[in-house]
Order: sequence, then structure tokens, then C-alpha cells
Amino acid sequence: MRRHVIRWGEVVFDRGTKRRQRERSFDCEFLREAVAQRVVGRLRDLTGEFEKVLDVGCHTGHIRRALTHDAVPIRELAQCDMAPAVVRECERRAREEATPFGLSYAVGDEEQLPYEPHTFDMVLSLALHWVNDLPLALFNIRHMLRPDGVFVGALLGGGTLVELQTAFAVAEEERTAGLGPHASPATRIADCGSLMQQAGFNLITVDVDKITVDYGDAFLLLDDLQAMGEQHAPVAAPPPTSRDTFLAMAAAYDALYRRRQEKASATSSSSSSSIPATFEVLYLIGWAPAASQPKPLARGSATARIGDLLK
Repeated sequence: MRRHVIRWGEVVFDRGTKRRQRERSFDCEFLREAVAQRVVGRLRDLTGEFEKVLDVGCHTGHIRRALTHDAVPIRELAQCDMAPAVVRECERRAREEATPFGLSYAVGDEEQLPYEPHTFDMVLSLALHWVNDLPLALFNIRHMLRPDGVFVGALLGGGTLVELQTAFAVAEEERTAGLGPHASPATRIADCGSLMQQAGFNLITVDVDKITVDYGDAFLLLDDLQAMGEQHAPVAAPPPTSRDTFLAMAAAYDALYRRRQEKASATSSSSSSSIPATFEVLYLIGWAPAASQPKPLARGSATARIGDLLK
């Protein structure tokens, strides 16, 4: 089953719907917490103190908690989200948790950040997979950075929930002889490098990670997606999915992916089973241009022959 890929400039997501979904997504945060830890973990090789850092799409403060846990040396963290209720919740939680650096808050869209250019030494983000114009969002983020500032972002890629997509495809082929749009469009890892280059970043790194979560059944997975605020938000709402299709999807998910695990102890043995849900996370790292950054030597300036080096 192929997943739709965004054509940039196309309005795909209903941002109003996504804002309302995010405002009801405070009860299921384990995935954001795990990804925030991985994003901040990529800062461990960096040296020096960061005076001002921006968290784009802050949600309830997952980046803030990860920065605090890893003792990253920063002075001030600005937290920005598209949903006012999310920003209020982020501020409320920050008051209840010890934070060793200054905090500020703002409501703003990822494509139209409410900050002056060249303000931050670092920009971090977990929320870019819901923007309609990713090239514009990346360009604006690069514009927020001071020279030699760094951006580290994570977004869900096209391999996310491949099991659920396949199960829906099997169910709909059986029940309706067609396929409906149940998965949000996603960025391909093959496009990320060129998107970062177009936005003006230097020293680009792109890598991918897969997080697999076990569930008792497909309906528990759907409940979690809704609680996370990560359910589909298309600008053109598709026809409602019938109850029969949902039941057929759950049965197909079980038949294709359910796995049984044996648990043995000194006195007894038991078995349990689960279905996997895969989240593909793409990590983007890039630096704002600066004169101090290393540059490739001019063509023809080599002082040794490759053949001699191979000897």
C-alpha cells in the first residue's frame, strides 16, 4: 500500500482541526517524551553554552524536560505552539517542575514564527510533520538562527503505522473494493536532505529511527492516536468509515501481525500476544551559515594523488 506524499504548496492538513486535536492531547505523551529524549541526545557532542533556544511546537514541554534531564547548558528556552490551550498547559506544568534556565511562551504557527530573525542559537522541534509547507517552515527556522546556530528537528516519516495502513487496505478491498485515505501524508527521508539545503542549512545530517509500540488490539492503538492528537486531519474530510470496515481492519491487523510471547518463571509459564505499531521518526540536523564553518577545498587544490594514498 503506497502512502500519499505531499506536493509542497498543496494544502493538505486542516490546521484548525489539528489545533483542536492538540488541545485535547495531554493524556498520552509517551511517544513525544521518547522522541524529545532522542532529539536532545543528539546535542551531547556539542560544546559551549546556548544563550537562547527555541522549541517549535512545544506541546506540554517535552523538550524542556529532556534539556533539564540532560543538563544541556542553556540560559533561556522560548516555547511556542499553534494552540493557545497547549501553551497554557505547558506554562502550568513548568511552574510545577524545577527548571534551571529561563522560560518564555508564545502562540504561533510553525510557518509564521512570532520572533525576530537571528534571535536564537538553537531551534528544536517535534511538530513539523503537521505543517502544510515544510520548505517554508524550515526556511523560517533557519532565518530565526544566528550565524552558526543549529537546528535539530524530528518528524514522523512515511513508514509510520505501516501495519495499520496495510490492515485498512485489506479491509477496504474486502468490504468496499476501494481504498480510503486513513493515513496522513508524510515526508520521505529521501527528500529531507534537499529540503534542508533549499532552506539554506549547512553541514546537514539526516537519519531515521523506528519506535515500535505493542498493543493488545487495533482499537487500543486508535484510542492512543486520538489521545496523542496524532489522528488524521485532512483539509477535505473523507466519507465516514463504516463499523464493518473497522472490524475487518482489526481482524486483518490480528491475522497479519499478531505475535505471541512466551513467559517462563521458576514455577509456571504463560503466554501473551500483541500487535506492533511502528513509528518512523526522521531526524534533521543543520547549521545556519557562518564564515567560521569548515568549507571544501577548491577544485584542483589537492597536494597528493589518490593512487599514492591507496598504496
